[in-house]
Amino acid sequence: MDLREFVLSLDSDAFRALTSACLDRVESDRTGASSLTYKERLLAERGDRIHAVKAVKQRLNISLKEASDLVKEQVPQLAVESYNESM
Repeated sequence: MDLREFVLSLDSDAFRALTSACLDRVESDRTGASSLTYKERLLAERGDRIHAVKAVKQRLNISLKEASDLVKEQVPQLAVESYNESM
């Protein structure tokens, strides 16, 4: 099976998951591994820091404290409050 056949065989959910993972990888390569992905940043900005920290911890294989510090550093509480006020 070549790549084209593989991609065509995916259902829509699997295709979305694959493209999302590819985009996260490209973004990580472009910005450095210590940056948040788009999804992680969006989670944190929406006030779901627990899931953002969990995702960062798993992706980077770092401690919970390191992941929490990274999220706090890259998405300050002010950004979260601004997002919530705009809703």
